[in-house]
Amino acid sequence: SREMGELARAIGQPFIVANAQFHTLFLHQHCRLGAEIEAGANELIRIAVEQGFAFWNATGLLSKGGGLLQQGRLEESLPLLGKGLAAYRGTGVCIFLPNYLSILGDAYTQAGQFAKAREALDEGLAIAGQNDERTHEAELHRLQGELHLAETNDEAAAEECFHTAIATARRQQSKAWELRATMSLGQLWHRQGRSEEARGALAAVYGSYTEGFASPDLVDAKALLESVTTR
Repeated sequence: SREMGELARAIGQPFIVANAQFHTLFLHQHCRLGAEIEAGANELIRIAVEQGFAFWNATGLLSKGGGLLQQGRLEESLPLLGKGLAAYRGTGVCIFLPNYLSILGDAYTQAGQFAKAREALDEGLAIAGQNDERTHEAELHRLQGELHLAETNDEAAAEECFHTAIATARRQQSKAWELRATMSLGQLWHRQGRSEEARGALAAVYGSYTEGFASPDLVDAKALLESVTTR
């Protein structure tokens, strides 16, 4: 992503720079690099405002909101996500909406605004199905499971969502989404006293990785695996 950004800046066309920055932010979002997202989004918003790029401004606001959420700055994140989503809808573009709706649904869940969280996640899944844009389908199911736990502590409904997320990720051959969904399921099983099952599921997914162990998801997976192993 650094090389792409450097090349875009060397070319010197603002639209190309904004496009490169957008794809860099997309990568950083999935790697959970909150501070990098915030800095990159600020640059994208600056370019978009200077050049009048409505789409890039909307994506910049949404990305910044997501970056702040990853840093635990929920109160700052929610207004930006709401403003960014309204601006994004105003462009008439539908692509990537399931991604941004997953971030918004996560934020609403963390804020205890459960009806809004459900609305965002349901819409994300509906759009994914209608447009066959399924890159975030597994994550949307996982977040629905987390919503069930946060709102009503319905463990059976949450487990069903986590299993659906895992099955979806496997069908799509997405190890990243499978790892994240397995972590949610493993945490639930661990709380239920099913540590042996949690350990087996986590070990199988974590053991399939050969690189990237410094990434936040793999760091968290290792810590969770150690936790369910020692108790």
